[in-house]
Amino acid sequence: MQIWIHDKSMRKVCALNNNVPGMLPYSNSQWHTYLEYSTSTLDFVIPKIVNGKLHDDIKYINDQMYVSFYYDNSYHVFYVAKIVENDFSFQVTCNNTNLELAAEIERPLASVDGAKTLEWYLQKLELLGFAGLEVGFNEIPDRTRTLTFESQSGTKLEQLHSLMNQFDAEFIFRTELNRDGTMKRFIIDIYQEADKNHHGIGKARGDVILYYQSGLKGVQVTSDKTQLFNAGNFIGQDGVNLNDVEFEEKNELGQVEFYSRKGTSFVFAPLSRERYPSTMNPDSADNWTRRDFQTEYKDVESLKAYALRTIKQYAYPLLTYTVDVQSSFLDNYKDINLGDTVKIIDNNFRGGLALEARVSEMIISFDNPTNNSVVFTNFRKLDNKPSSELQQRIDEIVSKSLPYHVEIRTTNGTVFKNGVGHSTVKPILKQGDKIVNATYRFVIDGSIVSSGLTYTVKASDITKPTVITISAWVDNKEVASEEITFLNVSDGKQGPKGADGKTPYFHTAWSYSADGTDGFTTAYPNLNLLEGTKDFSGDWGFTRDWTNDGTFKGLTVKKRTYPWQGIFKTFTAPKDGKYTFSAYVKSSGDNVNIYRFVFLNGKDYWNAIKIIGNNFDWLRDSFTINLKANDTVIARYELSDKGSLWTAGHKWEEGSVATPWMPSASEVKTADYPSFIGHYTDFTQVDSPNPRDYTWSLIRGNDGKDGANGGENLIVNSAFPEDIDGWGFWDESTPNNNLHIATHGFYYNGTKPLFRLDNNTNSGVPAASRRFPVKRNTDYSLNIQIFATENLKSVDIYFLGRKANETDKMYTQVVNIKSYTNSPSTTQAVKWHLTFNSGDSDEGFIRIDNSGSADGNTSSLFFAELDCYEGTGDRAWQASSKDLEEEIDTKADDVLTQAQLNRLNETNSIIKAELNAKASLDKLNQWVEAYQDFVNSNNANRAQAEKNLADASARVTKLENDLNDMSERWNFIDSYMTASNEGLVVGKKDNSSSIMFNPNGRISMFSAGHEVMYISQGVIHIENGIFSKTIQIGRYREEQDLLNPDRNVIRYVGGA
Repeated sequence: MQIWIHDKSMRKVCALNNNVPGMLPYSNSQWHTYLEYSTSTLDFVIPKIVNGKLHDDIKYINDQMYVSFYYDNSYHVFYVAKIVENDFSFQVTCNNTNLELAAEIERPLASVDGAKTLEWYLQKLELLGFAGLEVGFNEIPDRTRTLTFESQSGTKLEQLHSLMNQFDAEFIFRTELNRDGTMKRFIIDIYQEADKNHHGIGKARGDVILYYQSGLKGVQVTSDKTQLFNAGNFIGQDGVNLNDVEFEEKNELGQVEFYSRKGTSFVFAPLSRERYPSTMNPDSADNWTRRDFQTEYKDVESLKAYALRTIKQYAYPLLTYTVDVQSSFLDNYKDINLGDTVKIIDNNFRGGLALEARVSEMIISFDNPTNNSVVFTNFRKLDNKPSSELQQRIDEIVSKSLPYHVEIRTTNGTVFKNGVGHSTVKPILKQGDKIVNATYRFVIDGSIVSSGLTYTVKASDITKPTVITISAWVDNKEVASEEITFLNVSDGKQGPKGADGKTPYFHTAWSYSADGTDGFTTAYPNLNLLEGTKDFSGDWGFTRDWTNDGTFKGLTVKKRTYPWQGIFKTFTAPKDGKYTFSAYVKSSGDNVNIYRFVFLNGKDYWNAIKIIGNNFDWLRDSFTINLKANDTVIARYELSDKGSLWTAGHKWEEGSVATPWMPSASEVKTADYPSFIGHYTDFTQVDSPNPRDYTWSLIRGNDGKDGANGGENLIVNSAFPEDIDGWGFWDESTPNNNLHIATHGFYYNGTKPLFRLDNNTNSGVPAASRRFPVKRNTDYSLNIQIFATENLKSVDIYFLGRKANETDKMYTQVVNIKSYTNSPSTTQAVKWHLTFNSGDSDEGFIRIDNSGSADGNTSSLFFAELDCYEGTGDRAWQASSKDLEEEIDTKADDVLTQAQLNRLNETNSIIKAELNAKASLDKLNQWVEAYQDFVNSNNANRAQAEKNLADASARVTKLENDLNDMSERWNFIDSYMTASNEGLVVGKKDNSSSIMFNPNGRISMFSAGHEVMYISQGVIHIENGIFSKTIQIGRYREEQDLLNPDRNVIRYVGGA
């Protein structure tokens, strides 16, 4: 975590970072957040001496500074409350800026003319005047109250808290900063407080369940009856009472639990009286426990609500739960936030204990996560179990339906150093909390390496990140599997001195306009997996009573005013994986809630069912779900009563990020994709939401005509690499320590090398090809074989171009060829056929970005067989001609010694003397060239080639007549060529192989003196042959399947 230091004007002046050498570090950090007042404190220590001397940046550490950091997509800003300096360090105590409200005295409000809204009170009490505070999200904008504040002894923070309580509301502060660190906006968001219909701040985290010894250390339960009562007498201001009110509430068994009768201001809890009588004589007429309440409520309805709320709270013993969680809880759930509710299960209590609790405080240490802790409040005990006989039956059914899961333990961790040591993997199969006997198979790269109860991994065997898949088998059936990755790291040599310690971040955004304002997004949109979502065409369910009501963002809007029956389209998962649903939703009506219902394979999926709220403007709602292949999911938005509900732009996509709406692959057009890409670079990791911070370039024009798939491959060292020559970091000139040569079971079963680009950060790591020439405004194709580990955040592929006279710049044009969220594939190598236009560029290069790790572990992007060529048609990979030239040059440089060069000069002199005496070498070369033209010519120029061959043969024949029956021989280093009456022979000097071109029209190949192949009369005769890629007969071509090398495919390719 990087902590920024601001001066008194809120400008950033330096930063604290424990991971960058040379920067000021920090220690003993503790960030303590509180739900109740939406505030937090921050404590940490800064050393003064770094690397043996006083650090230059300590001049910025003083009591006038401000402190900020960016966490969970939000800025957090603090002022210094206390700073203690000694000879060696600063001990800094900071408060969140909103705590300055505690230093100001509240403003009185003696009278109010009628009921007013919450925002009216905030303005009138001058609570919004603090630091430019403004209201952001307000869930209760129309709720009104008649309130007065006569005291002037409290603080503004206490007054704000009291005001929110009387409006049954919760609040949270948000801070937005400008790019230079100065204050942009200080916002207060207002939510309906948590009740049975509202969650308040935070979310219901159905995915977070704490079990004893699995995230949960233990639970302590305290039962307190000291405040219990079951007969309450409630009186309001000026004698307001409940004498004219009559009501009763029943529990789920139909028993009256609370009631009030006319003629009395009492509210009774009869079930509480039966369970907790006030005397030891159960037959006594007065076993009620009474309490009187004098309140300031001025109307009957408010008094009734208060009375019912209070007696429900105190009619039964107050149960206080103290939960002790393991420090790893926040590491396992990094996205947990204040206000979130989680489930807690502890079977060490009689009948089992199941709780729902809310996160009220969090303590986070950035430099020592073992000090992390969480405080829970608002505990709610979940329904207990039925009778013992019924429970036994239920337990039997549940135990059979509970999913199996594999827990993995190791004796020595998963990371080795310098190839030393070993670690034994010990899996445990569980069904729920019950351990199940099983046998295990251990699989590496698709091969079973062991079967049994354990498997020992040796460090010396780990030469690359190795994933072991462990499958559990019960009764000869695989019931569950889990993966574990082993690494082997080595001590590296001391690197060169680094730069100034700041980490640059390259930011990318997309838009449909040149200024970035139309459809601005920092997530490139994925295609929709549903069809017909633009206009609700096709097979949709529950369409009755839904009407078209205009458009929103170019999408057809459906409207409904009747409850339930939400419009939907069933989605079927094409494969195992994580998927995200999103849609636009809008509602109207104060007393009607909008529900999001989700059904997985025909059953309620409670983890995604949600009450969105009421009376809100357009918003983009989304959720993420893990699916198996062929799972069916339905997502519907429904009214709970009469009101108005609008929806548009339903979308399913792969991954865990909801990207902007797009049509499906069968519907999409060029105009549907963003036309412009924006970039900027700074030292802040988070992407700016302001389009003006980006420099925008056109990346996509109108549809053009399909082009041919011709031209040579422009990328050198594009496949089967032996080194990383021709590849760099930002460009070829900068070394790339993240790019490696690797093998993988997905690619030729691990028998051929490919490139691997590693990244263990949250920002992008690039790999850049060598620069190559292009034609201006020309369409090009880029083919690539690609796959990655599942923790890859995304992959981006660019063409970075420039004009011929711009050699002082790395690039001036950016073309985003492909952006893909998450891994391109985690099960096999896939081929991408991509196209782009060169624009005004005369030269450029391809850059591939591994955009970061999603879980902090190293993400690996594998790629191979890059093929960049002019045209838009697909084709099989081919090598660059420059690769062949460099190979020849390298062999010449490596093979020819000085002695060989001398021998070559001597041989050349002999050949020259013989040719001067016997014939013209030029005429013989013309004959050879004409013969090659004849062999390689097609039907269109065959006749001309035959004539050329005849003319050249006649000239050579004339020369042979002059030479009579002599033959000629040219000797090279290890091969020779002869010309005689029998034909032309090219061979090795050791007679291991040769080729003869016979005047009778026969071409023969010899191995150790035996003819093994010949061509005669238009037919090839060969005993054995291997075609490694393709063979074409007529209009059909048979070739190896690019996705599965173990099978061949036959394609119709057309042609004459």
